[in-house]
This record gives sequence, C-alpha cells and structure tokens, in this order.
Amino acid sequence: MIPELSGDFIQWLRGFYYTAQTGSMTEAAVLMNRNQSAITHQIKCLEKELQADLFAGSKGKRILTPEGKRLFRQAVKIFDIVTELKGGANQPETSLGGGITVAAPYTCAEFYLPSQAALFSAQHPEIRFNIHARSRMEDMLADVRTGRADFAILRMDSSSDDSAGKNTRNHSQFVSTPTQSVRAADLSGLRAEPLFTSGLTLISPDNGPLAVTRPPTPEILAGLPFVRHADLDFMDQAAMDLLIEYGINLDTAHWVSHCGPLKRCVANGLGVAIVESFACRPEDSSELCAVSLDHLLPPRHFGAIMPKNADLPVHVQVFLRFLLNNSPTSH
Repeated sequence: MIPELSGDFIQWLRGFYYTAQTGSMTEAAVLMNRNQSAITHQIKCLEKELQADLFAGSKGKRILTPEGKRLFRQAVKIFDIVTELKGGANQPETSLGGGITVAAPYTCAEFYLPSQAALFSAQHPEIRFNIHARSRMEDMLADVRTGRADFAILRMDSSSDDSAGKNTRNHSQFVSTPTQSVRAADLSGLRAEPLFTSGLTLISPDNGPLAVTRPPTPEILAGLPFVRHADLDFMDQAAMDLLIEYGINLDTAHWVSHCGPLKRCVANGLGVAIVESFACRPEDSSELCAVSLDHLLPPRHFGAIMPKNADLPVHVQVFLRFLLNNSPTSH
C-alpha cells in the first residue's frame, strides 16, 4: 500500500534536490525562483517527514549526510520519471533521433562536450550534434533565446552564503568572468538546471624545475611563471583577487587564447597554468603534472540554460539527464 504523503512532498524533494546539486540553499532558491526561507522550510519539512538529517556542515556549505546521499540518488530517479511523464514517456529512448544544438564556452566545447556526445551517440546513433563554441556569454544566451541552440552550458553564479575554504570571501565574488558566468538577472525568459561542478587544477611540465607534483602553497605559486588564458576563460579576475589575498601575485610570462595551445605551451616548459579540472585528460600525464587547487580556490558550478516556458524535445531532455548522471564530479 502506498503510504500517505503531504501534498507538498514533491516540492520539498525539489528543494532538497537543488540544494544538494548546488551545495547552497541560496543558489537553489535562485534556480527555483523562490525565497531562501522557502527552501529552508522545505528542507526542514522533508527532514521531519523522513525523520533524518539530510545535510551537515555549516550554513555556508551544505554537505549531504549518508542519508542525504541515498535520498539524492532516489530523487534523481523520481524526477527522471516526472520529466518523462511531462515530456512524453510513450516515446521509447531506444528510438531517439534528431538534432541537439548546444552553445558552450570554448573550454566545455573542447574538453567536456565531445566525450559526452560520443558516449550518448553510442547509445543513440540517430542523434546529430551541433556544438556552438562561443567566447561571450551574451552570444550563448542569444542562441538559446532565438532557438539557434536547444540549451547552453555556462558557469553559474555562486551564492553569497558559500565560503571558499579557509577564506571568508563570498563565492559570489568568483563570477565576474563575462565569458562563462551567468547571474539570475541574465536569465530573463530562461531557466537554469545545475549539471556539474569542477575545480581548478594547476598544470606544469612533467619534469624539470617547473614540475609541481603536490598541491602548492601560496609561496610556491607566487614563484612560478604562468601561461595565462587571454580570455580569462579559466581564471576570472575575482579568483585572481582571492589569490592576492593569499599573498599570491601571479607572474604572467605568456598569454594564449585557447586551452589546447595553452597546455602545449606548458608541456614545452614555458610556464605553468591554471585550468578547469575537466580540461585535464589521462593522456596528459605523459607530459604534464596536474594537481588540484581545491585548497585555495572554490569549485565552480556549471548549469544548462534553456527556454523557461518551452518544453524541450524528448531527445534533448534525455541528453540533459545523461549529462547530469555522467558529470565530471557527482554527489
């Protein structure tokens, strides 16, 4: 027999889902177009209903408990079913076909989407991808608004109640890069769904005096020559400001416009560089050292931007679920 549940249970679960995805009630409230107090109420009601603590950690960083992790996995399945019911569950996924157009920053277009598209195409060979690599956030949002793209992948605005490790600077300070970061004010007529998080990684030559094999201290970073991305695609100015708070003034030796040539410059000993973690590949280990900077810089949240009031084609919805379930980092 199906147990009785409150009529608001699904909404409570939705608030939990977005909080778990973003690690922040404030960011969940933005995505759901709700007040933060409403999300807080939903979480409390859900915990009371289930008689379990779902989150641990401080107010600034929501971390799933073991019970929360189990519920999150179940919630993903529930909302997959809900999406199918709304989008037309009578169409079997095995018959998926059609075009999927995605607008994305060069980083995602080069290092994230190709592998994901290949995995999805292996399951659905009738799907055809069109990836628009863009350097400007405004162009990507315009692609979505005009229908030139089904959705865009952008770095999401981090919330004001997240803090960066030992540093007290708000995560909202980490989103000044116009090429990748999108704020709630930019989303008129659009909606956002969280996809994945990615840290920042220091890459260096695999040998020689510039090789860095362990997470560096601020003093080590301050003494290294850097190859920087000309469009600030990886390192925005606010992240630079945070490094300055740690006493780090990066010595920029060279500028490169795209990540591929940037990695080649590092491999050839021109300096070290900071890149998104998903831009590092296993094959890079033959010529590059890669170490996490999670101890200095906060993770960055990426999401899918799509039309607010339009139902996406079923094959596009299925691909979005695929991206969520195959994220570079997962809960």
